[in-house]
Amino acid sequence: RFSSASELFLELHNSILPLLQDSITQHYGGTLRL
Repeated sequence: RFSSASELFLELHNSILPLLQDSITQHYGGTLRL
């Protein structure tokens, strides 16, 4: 159960992080990077 939960977390993280980077790039012109 723990392995599947961690896999789900990784999938959510990998899908959300690019969206955060795109929003930051649009707001700050890409000067900030995560």
